[in-house]
Amino acid sequence: MVNWFRIPAGERLLTGAIILQVVGLMFAGGGLTGPIATVVIAMLTMVLLGSGIFGGLGVAVRDAGLGVQIVLAGLIVLPLLQIVPLPPAIWQHLPGQSLRVSAYALVGVADRWQPLSLTPLDTQYTVLMAIAFVTLVTAMMTLSREALLVVLRVILAMIVLGMLVGVVQVASGGSALRMHVRADHGALIGFFTNKNHMALALAASLPMAAVVTNAYDIRRRGIPWSFVGYLAIVVVAVVMTNSRAGVMMATLAILLIAIRALRDQPRRYLVGGLVLSVALVGFLLSLPAVNAVFDRFNSVGEDLRWRFAEQSVPLLKTYWLYGSGSGSFLRLYAVNENLLWVKPTFVNNLHDDFYQVAIEQGVAGVLLMLLTSVVLVIGGLAAWRARPQDRDLLYSAAIIVLLFALHSIVDYPLRRPATFPILAFAFAMLWYRRRQYRASVDLR
Repeated sequence: MVNWFRIPAGERLLTGAIILQVVGLMFAGGGLTGPIATVVIAMLTMVLLGSGIFGGLGVAVRDAGLGVQIVLAGLIVLPLLQIVPLPPAIWQHLPGQSLRVSAYALVGVADRWQPLSLTPLDTQYTVLMAIAFVTLVTAMMTLSREALLVVLRVILAMIVLGMLVGVVQVASGGSALRMHVRADHGALIGFFTNKNHMALALAASLPMAAVVTNAYDIRRRGIPWSFVGYLAIVVVAVVMTNSRAGVMMATLAILLIAIRALRDQPRRYLVGGLVLSVALVGFLLSLPAVNAVFDRFNSVGEDLRWRFAEQSVPLLKTYWLYGSGSGSFLRLYAVNENLLWVKPTFVNNLHDDFYQVAIEQGVAGVLLMLLTSVVLVIGGLAAWRARPQDRDLLYSAAIIVLLFALHSIVDYPLRRPATFPILAFAFAMLWYRRRQYRASVDLR
């Protein structure tokens, strides 16, 4: 049993700080983070950073290698550079600054130094969240395996708690346990405002639960009924989110888990798994909520996100080189939106993180995304060879990163701090290079 008392005494302070940050992010960071939530996250980040300095945080970064160091630094430095004041001779001649120059001229400040970002306050918030994410990743890379598994259980417990909250939300028609004013009321959303983000968290919890329940080790331990039960509950919960992307991600996660769990298994397990799968699918198809979700697949072509993408092409053409500033999309889109498409609701993000990064951070942001992908692949392959005892954890981490990458094509999960702990854990596992590595631990 992995528990608090098996964590090395010297790591308990840092582990406790990480757990506080995880709980704070997942509870307060599921929506449009307001001043109070931002202050809470900032304070918890400071506590974590202070604990990490005494817990060997710098050693973990050093051992991770140059590629990881560049990525972690780039996540913070890139938006930070966008709020550094520039002289008028520079910022006034950058692409897309004409309206800004005219507006500043009206109040007599056009000749002052200004940052590259069109919305400096939003970019400052991005810097703060980047620091929170990088600190969390680095702190997790510092821990021993025992401590990491405790953190994994806490993340999983927060997702389960959000699922329970979501059940109450659905049962009450969205009137009970409303965490955010602007939210997908009536769906299972937990601590999030967006049902798709909750669905992603649920799908990502499956590979986490597979590790905790030893679902990958069927030959030695037998059928992991605890995981099968959890899987069934998560599938129903994903359907209750009414998220098309959630259904696809959960399906992909289940298939990838099954591929590893059922490798080289006796035929009876394969047949049994097939029978259970057919029974589960048959049960789900009998539910009205499932039919409602599948009906939404018929209207994919009418989804507004394609209109958002079309409307944003001029923004990409204007800001592709230097970027408009991290976090600036909401206000930038509102200024340039076609009046024929204006609705009572507002477009807070582009529903395509890669596309939006290209607009907000330009070429540098795109290169950083590519470098991150390369470093994750290289780091994961190196860890797979060097840590055979950890391959189940690494496999689950890779599934989580894949789910986030695919979801980022049609949504913006990376812009919700509540998802940070999930992705941070996956990054930390793939980049983990602790020299005094402790391999022996019973996950049961």
